[in-house]
Amino acid sequence: YRRRRSVFPRLSTLQFPPQNLQNSLVYTNILVFILQILSALFHVPTLNAHLVLSGCDKVSRWEILFKYLFGSTPITMYGLSSIASSYGPFMMDFAHQKRISKMQPHRYLTSGFLHSGIIHLIINMKYLFSLPSWIECELGRNLYITTFLLSTIMGNLFQSNGASAAMCLGASGGICGLNGLMYVVLTKAGESNKANKIIQSMLILLFYGVLDKNVGNACHVGGFIAGAI
Repeated sequence: YRRRRSVFPRLSTLQFPPQNLQNSLVYTNILVFILQILSALFHVPTLNAHLVLSGCDKVSRWEILFKYLFGSTPITMYGLSSIASSYGPFMMDFAHQKRISKMQPHRYLTSGFLHSGIIHLIINMKYLFSLPSWIECELGRNLYITTFLLSTIMGNLFQSNGASAAMCLGASGGICGLNGLMYVVLTKAGESNKANKIIQSMLILLFYGVLDKNVGNACHVGGFIAGAI
């Protein structure tokens, strides 16, 4: 009996150079988060003007910083022709919102680089940074970045089909797309155990999404499907 050799190498045994593109995505998300905070802090006077007109107390920049770092519920004031939010104009201009994104489709993509707080950012970047190097180095950077970006868009489109009109943001749609890509490649390579672990991690993520209404499960599913395709 001669064992048939897979057309794919055992990906877990291969050695690759550092993932420059993967690192760049992590650094980009961190930089964008810093821009979010700066935008929110500079926007405080405008937000306070709306609060005073509504008979509410002013907020300090420290309060806004605390909300951003720890993901507290944002303050949003709606005027006749303007919106002021503790999120700041940078996030409000690029986050995915179900109705607004139909008129401003760039939000389907740009929201994938925004995060609601430091914990949200750390969780996503830690997972992205931990993905194996062969995704980028063996499959190619073009496939890697294309999968990430298209999965981000697809995830937001899936989320738009839900009933919720809440803001949707975060890199998890793109990350789930890379999971979908890994699952397909590992399955074809005969690495069924590793492929099954990806499914297990996705199920855990979806279960957590059931427990926490702020987690966009539709975005995660859409991203995974896009990556697998």
